[in-house]
Amino acid sequence: MRITILILLTNFIFSGYVSAQIDDDRMIYREVLQKLLNEVEINGRGEKVKMLVIRTKYEDFSIWGTSSLSDKKYNLDSVMIKDFENMIYTLTRECHSRYLNEVLKNEKNVVLLSEKEFSKFFGRNFWKKFYRKYPHSNGWTFISPITYNPEHTVALLFYEAQAHYLVGEGCFVICIKSDDKWIVKDIIMYMQS
Repeated sequence: MRITILILLTNFIFSGYVSAQIDDDRMIYREVLQKLLNEVEINGRGEKVKMLVIRTKYEDFSIWGTSSLSDKKYNLDSVMIKDFENMIYTLTRECHSRYLNEVLKNEKNVVLLSEKEFSKFFGRNFWKKFYRKYPHSNGWTFISPITYNPEHTVALLFYEAQAHYLVGEGCFVICIKSDDKWIVKDIIMYMQS
């Protein structure tokens, strides 16, 4: 009887934590994606992006620029940065793909692009085919899972956006929680082509 109650209590507490984690992730992703929508133009034409195409699976993902995150002004401790690196390197791609599909499924102006759908653009004229299908986008974006500090007041994620063969960027995003809302504090570019 005690074991059953303990298991039920543990499941209840854990499910509440997971639910809060999903809500925080959803708020952070929404904030970052909105920032990308508001600040990006379509291929420099002055036309605002109307949709973000999010790749839900990205096999080639690796990070090498985390040393720039240890700057004191970002208020990230070395444990959080190490947790982020470990999460990226051990990320189960299918798991993240399913998670993004769940967390972002109701977002307006966001198209979730499976790897199967993405692979249909490969070959000659990749970008021509891509923009024919998604004319109001500015290429594709990959967004990483989110890592939090122990106090759950600072969050770190990464996004990579590619608009053409030699037009792309990769950025770390630091968010802070203020009055139960997540806001983007810093976007730190670590690569650009």
